[in-house]
Amino acid sequence: MPASESASYRLLQASAGCPAGGGVRVGGTGIELDGSTGDAVAGVPGGESAGGVRVIPNFTGQLYDPRELEVSAVPAVVDEGGTRQMQAELVMDDESVLPVLADGVAWSEGSMALDGISVGGLVTAATVYQDETAVVNGSWQDVADPDGFELTVLNTGTDDFEGYAGDGLDDDWQVGYFGLPPNADAAPDVDADFDGQDNR
Repeated sequence: MPASESASYRLLQASAGCPAGGGVRVGGTGIELDGSTGDAVAGVPGGESAGGVRVIPNFTGQLYDPRELEVSAVPAVVDEGGTRQMQAELVMDDESVLPVLADGVAWSEGSMALDGISVGGLVTAATVYQDETAVVNGSWQDVADPDGFELTVLNTGTDDFEGYAGDGLDDDWQVGYFGLPPNADAAPDVDADFDGQDNR
């Protein structure tokens, strides 16, 4: 005798002493699943039906929730002044992943190495004086990336950094000696330490 049934399922009660417990048959458009309940083999059936409906082992009713968001970019580098498209996917609590449209993610970053990120996840790199690592974060509804994604901004020019650009001196040398611009002492013709030699 069925313990419970409806138009879409029938739950059978096991007979006394049956090691496999009860059973269930779930049917609908594109899927039919026979499974056992109440014992160690419960939830074992798995696979994909002819209709394309996924059957996940050990998840009663095939319910799953997003656990975290993972953001990424390929490749994980971008030239200074260039752009890189970010992407995201949801990691579910059954370890499966689902892609998320970039414009459905709330993107964020807080690095001086980036000029910003668009609603659609397009990162624009700033001009840098050395290779820099920037962290890009994202969230989808209330699910976030716990660590963010490290994007490396490559320094492709040696004399193009902000107020030190185009003066004939290497930017990394100027920043190393004089700090970030502006600093008048970093100008090429200045003898900041009064040793008779300018910065050239």
